[in-house]
Amino acid sequence: MTSRREFHKRLACTVGSTIASTRFAGRTTASPSSDNGRRVVTIFLRGGNDGLNTVVPVHDPLYVSSRDDLRIRPEEAITLNDRLSMNSAMRSLTRCWEAGRMRIQQGVGDPNHSHSHFLSTAVWSEGKLDATLPSFDGWLGRALDPLQPTTRTPLACAIDSPDTPELLRSRLTRTCSVPELPRDQAQTLLKLMRSNPDLTGESEIQRHVLQACRDAATSLENSTRSSTRIRGFPRTPFGERMRQAANVVTTLPEIKAIHAVHDGYDTHTAQRGQHNALQRELADGLAALDRFLAERGLSESTLVMVFSEFGRRVKENASHGTDHGSAGPVFFLGGETPPGLYGSSPDLENLDDGDVAVTQDFRVLQKAIARWLVARDGQLGLPD
Repeated sequence: MTSRREFHKRLACTVGSTIASTRFAGRTTASPSSDNGRRVVTIFLRGGNDGLNTVVPVHDPLYVSSRDDLRIRPEEAITLNDRLSMNSAMRSLTRCWEAGRMRIQQGVGDPNHSHSHFLSTAVWSEGKLDATLPSFDGWLGRALDPLQPTTRTPLACAIDSPDTPELLRSRLTRTCSVPELPRDQAQTLLKLMRSNPDLTGESEIQRHVLQACRDAATSLENSTRSSTRIRGFPRTPFGERMRQAANVVTTLPEIKAIHAVHDGYDTHTAQRGQHNALQRELADGLAALDRFLAERGLSESTLVMVFSEFGRRVKENASHGTDHGSAGPVFFLGGETPPGLYGSSPDLENLDDGDVAVTQDFRVLQKAIARWLVARDGQLGLPD
């Protein structure tokens, strides 16, 4: 027999959800319809991805002289144009590139960048340059706030997250979470949820907690039910997260923002093998998701954005790794965006104190995505 307190603890801690502020829960506002069919899948490369070994200036003599053990040679890369190549560990994305469903935005970062993981992640998540000031919400959650009063269902979903990611937090937007659980544990949680159908909160905040738990349990139930029908995803941790994202697209079409994390990019030592393995796992998972969306005619209505909190320094360190940097490439798949390479290529003759200089403010990309996500028509207006 599960007590009410234990029920709250187990379900809320394991499944997790955003709890809307009680001060704003009853607010209604005039807002556009949320049925334009568009959605965003954000992939966060946590730790600081080495952009120079992702989109590689293989022929640049300054790149060659700055890296010994870490240098990607021309024969180890896939040519994108006469200056830049893609790490061959990401070969599975070649089909997306050739099909015109991939865009690489170069030189993206925080104009006031720091080398702090915590601060840089907060800046990207909040969409504000000064993340030291108190903030309640994230850029993607804010974008969805005008739509939430039009529906009682959650509009955002976090894959395998015990808490709501900061970029999805907001005053109105409801977020559910799909944890990466073994099937037997998932079934136990669902049984626990169904065994307490009449449970009600004794206070307003308890009722919000319970509603969030029910939102999360619904997403978990739908995802679990459809999981056996989703094929073709790699049997890796990130591949599983992309399969879960595909499940959400299939079973919860009202979800407009899906967020997942690929961890391990803080490669200060022995980077070469680690980074190539990460890039391969990332590319294989993204290629599987791209294929899934293309087969169902959902590529144009689904934008996949892949970003990191910062890039890494140009010079290889003494431990055969790289230290925290600034600018790096952002990858986009689908979403009606023109494909190809955009923005300024890394200028290794004009570094920002040893870092690749930021030439594209990340907030410009976020604002364009936010507008596209809620608009009734119009293309995704990313900068050239």
